[in-house]
Amino acid sequence: MTSPAHAVIGQARWAAAALATYEPDRVQRIVLAVATAVPAGPARRLAEACLAHSETLTAGPQLDLSSGSQLLPSPVGVVVLVAPAAEPELVVWHAALLAAANRNVLLVLWFEGSDLADVVAAAADAGTAAGAPQGWLQGLAVAADDAASVAAPAGVDLVVVADESGVAAAGLSGRPWVHARPGGVPAWVTSTADVAAAADQVLRSRETRTTPYQGCEAVLLVDDQVLPQLVAALAASGAAVLSPAERDRLLEVMAVAEEGVSAVALAAAAGITVAASTRLLVVPVEQVVAEDPFVHPSRLPLLALLAVTSPEQGIAAARAVTRLRSGRAIAAVHTTDPKTAARLGAALQVSLLLVNEGVARPGTALEPTDLVWLTRVHDVGPTAEAAQAISSPWAPGAVPPYPWASNDPRGSHG
Repeated sequence: MTSPAHAVIGQARWAAAALATYEPDRVQRIVLAVATAVPAGPARRLAEACLAHSETLTAGPQLDLSSGSQLLPSPVGVVVLVAPAAEPELVVWHAALLAAANRNVLLVLWFEGSDLADVVAAAADAGTAAGAPQGWLQGLAVAADDAASVAAPAGVDLVVVADESGVAAAGLSGRPWVHARPGGVPAWVTSTADVAAAADQVLRSRETRTTPYQGCEAVLLVDDQVLPQLVAALAASGAAVLSPAERDRLLEVMAVAEEGVSAVALAAAAGITVAASTRLLVVPVEQVVAEDPFVHPSRLPLLALLAVTSPEQGIAAARAVTRLRSGRAIAAVHTTDPKTAARLGAALQVSLLLVNEGVARPGTALEPTDLVWLTRVHDVGPTAEAAQAISSPWAPGAVPPYPWASNDPRGSHG
């Protein structure tokens, strides 16, 4: 390990020990200061969304009523982020917010040829001015061959990569690591939905998405009772629904299609004739399986369409889509029945369920749960009292003073 990296990680260890003891008010000031420093653009919109929806920023305790257990989060410590090749500034700002909110120290590595020094410095200075310990956010430019050695020391607790460019370094580091893959979103149009409005929102949402780290509709689920109406509404809004034969021809050109290609040009490359006003190609699928490239998020103007015959099948398909990514996802449902929305939300492990909305919004594949350790507490009992018996980790009560576990000598237990 190089001397500069050794010094950086040494300072990061000290900062992590200090940051882990911060109370929520102090953490909130730091997060707000970092969010305020984000420049205008997608990263600023993402920061504003995080502040508006705290569940997308901070990992909290999760109660599993079915098993009577609870997952309690605690800071990871020193997290190394291998910056992605695409939209690195957006990912770094988001990672900085998540690290601060969950009381972690962040070390950003970027490969030579790009320069994130100004971004890291701006976020670090904002946090430090608000009370974060010196060294809570640092950055290093490294050669691709050296990234693994920088991430390998015992002082590093977790390595996070956001695209394929960092996978080799993370795997060779020998440290625990997560690959925060961009994920697609299931959008379910139920039989009670305003079908025309849903079709219009989905098309506008797919057009708004401009980076590979934003959530987007990947699979459009539809109750078979309203399938003809949805197909007609999609066509009226500017989509072309392909036949099975056209799907097969499109599959042949997907791998070589260039990012940014229009729906019309993509169809023409596959020998498919569509209207000149076509903005999106909708591809029918029979099931959601990882081997089908059409059910994964794509920067091409494509959207998979799956008809479902029952609420149970719709929920199962939505769960299958969310399982295609790491971490927690988001989902959307178009319905006028609140019970349907509630049932879907209860069945999915998602951080956000959107009702009668398009999905497009600034975001990255990183989730709060990527940057915490989760401890499962069993035998609590599946009752409402169980949720109160184990209080929020921020508050004293039935658990030892946070963040120390009951068997941690650093805790003060009277």
